Amino acid sequence: MHPQIVRDDPGSCPICGTALEPMTVTADEAPDPELIDMTRRFWIGLALTLPLQAFMVGDMLPGEPLRHLIPSRVAAWLQLVLATPVVLWAGWPFFVRGWASIVNRSLSMFTLIALGTGTAYLYSVVGTVARHVFPDSFRTHGGEVGLYFEAAAVITVLVLLGQVLELRAEPDQQCNQGALDARATNGPPHPPGRHRRRRAVGSRSSRRSPPRPPRRADSGRWRRARRNQRGR
Repeated sequence: MHPQIVRDDPGSCPICGTALEPMTVTADEAPDPELIDMTRRFWIGLALTLPLQAFMVGDMLPGEPLRHLIPSRVAAWLQLVLATPVVLWAGWPFFVRGWASIVNRSLSMFTLIALGTGTAYLYSVVGTVARHVFPDSFRTHGGEVGLYFEAAAVITVLVLLGQVLELRAEPDQQCNQGALDARATNGPPHPPGRHRRRRAVGSRSSRRSPPRPPRRADSGRWRRARRNQRGR
C-alpha cells in the first residue's frame, strides 16, 4: 500500500489495489466489512470448487469411472456452471484491483492473479461453447479440448483464503504497532535505573564472608613504636 493515499472510508488503494488500513486503533472497533465480505466469498467459492475437484480426481482414477457416469459434454457444461460464480463473483475484487494496477502502471500480485484466472476461465469457456475453433493439436486423444475451470477456481479460493487470514491478523498487528508507537513516544513504562541482580541461594557469591575483627584506634601508633624499637 502507498502511504500517500488517505481516504475517509474503507476501501482499496487505487494504485496497487491492496486494502487500506486505519490510521488509528480504537478499543471498540467495529467489525471489518471487508473481512466479512471476503469470508463470505471464500466459503461460497469453496463449496462450488469442491465438486470441480471431483471432476479432476475422476480423470486420474483407473478406468476414468466418472466419464462413464457423466458424458464429457455434460461434464464440461457442469464445470462451466460451477466455475462461473467462483471466478466472476468470488474473485471479482481481484479483477478490480488487477485492472486498477494496470491503469495506474503499478503492477502487483493482483495483476498476475487476474491475468492467470481470467485467461484460464476464458480459454475453458471457449473450449466448452465453441470447441470446433481449436485445431487438432489442442485436442486430446478423444477429441476433447482441455479445460481449466478447476485451476481458475482453486487459485481464486486460495487467494481468498490468504486475504481472509491477512485481514484477521491486521487488528493484532495494529495493536502491536500502536503499543510500539506509544512506547517510542512516552518512553519505557518504568524509569531506567540500576537493578540488583538476584543470586541463587547457596551459591558462592551469595555467601557472606566472616566478619573481620575490629581494629583498635591506636593500632597505627603501636606499629610505629614497634618499628622504632627494632631500629634501635
